[in-house]
Amino acid sequence: MGFNMAWLAFKGLTPEEVHAKLGLTDSQQDDPYNEADFSGAQLPTGWYIVWIADISLPNQDNLAKWSQGAEDVLCAQISEGAMISMASAFRNGAPAWWVLHNSEQGVFDLQTGGELPACLDEIRAELTARQTAEGGETAPVDFIFDIPLTVLATLCGFEHSKTEFDWGQPRFTRLDPVR
Repeated sequence: MGFNMAWLAFKGLTPEEVHAKLGLTDSQQDDPYNEADFSGAQLPTGWYIVWIADISLPNQDNLAKWSQGAEDVLCAQISEGAMISMASAFRNGAPAWWVLHNSEQGVFDLQTGGELPACLDEIRAELTARQTAEGGETAPVDFIFDIPLTVLATLCGFEHSKTEFDWGQPRFTRLDPVR
């Protein structure tokens, strides 16, 4: 089945400012497996991560609104069942860049737009070479799916599929909608 979710990374805002933008409050209750609809964790890299169970919630309008006043807002949208992954960045209410892989368009599908991060070229070259070495379109794996997510990991130091990092484990707590 796999992940079908989204996560956001905020830089330049406190966790409390992020919660206010998203209409959430921190329960202070641990959510180590991200079972709640929303959970958040402060990373030592300076980024604040919000895990979102609803993949459609981070749409263009919401991301533009949420990025107001932030240095950067990164967004990952992941549908492992459909093998679609997207990374995007917003700055001060405007989209900065995006990278999308949709395996339904072919294993090597990678669509991009905006002022792309410098790390993309090296990541794309490495994972495209791995895909080719494994058999290209007929390979049993889809390394191109990882390109958008690896870009985000390079930028903020977080990956949705990892629980342990060089710097330790993120402490996620359940975030509840403000009533």
